[in-house]
Amino acid sequence: MNIKIIEPCSFDKRYEFRSLTPNLGPITIASLLKAEGHDCQVISEYVTKMNLAEVKEADVVGISITTYNANRGFEIARRVDKPVVFGGFHASLMPEECLQYGDYVIRGDGYPVVQLVRALETGKTKDLSRIPNLVYKKDGRIVCNQQTSQIIDIVPDFGLVKDYYRLSLNRLTRIPLLVNGSRGCHFDCTFCAIKEVYK
Repeated sequence: MNIKIIEPCSFDKRYEFRSLTPNLGPITIASLLKAEGHDCQVISEYVTKMNLAEVKEADVVGISITTYNANRGFEIARRVDKPVVFGGFHASLMPEECLQYGDYVIRGDGYPVVQLVRALETGKTKDLSRIPNLVYKKDGRIVCNQQTSQIIDIVPDFGLVKDYYRLSLNRLTRIPLLVNGSRGCHFDCTFCAIKEVYK
């Protein structure tokens, strides 16, 4: 399947600010989907401009959102007429809100999106209850599947990020590589979403 994973911007586009690095989550998910044989691309609005016509060519669209970029993610979802899967911290904490704009939410770890894409590809979407971390609507009610976590052994493929290696004056001397040295956090900060997402 042709899959586009969008990382929306959280800034006013009039300022044309671009970050050097996209988030690691969407790249990891794209790498998992690529390993399953899917044609996958990450479009990070922090790295490049998004072409909506290109996104509409996808069979499935994933949108990774935090609270900062949720409104932009919802705006994109409204304009796409393909199955939309939300992931990220905001989607994990506010799945009901996300289902107003998209079809599915993956809470916490995103690896179950591989099973969801397999179900969408084969048309076996009648019973999605065995896909962990999935939130979806069935017969007008919201269903939240069991939430689990799993250690994934995969190296994120930064080549899946559109224009990541395209040199520009801003990026000429510094194309960084993101590394996650650990998962979770042992602190209990009241302002942080990690403890709520990974209970």
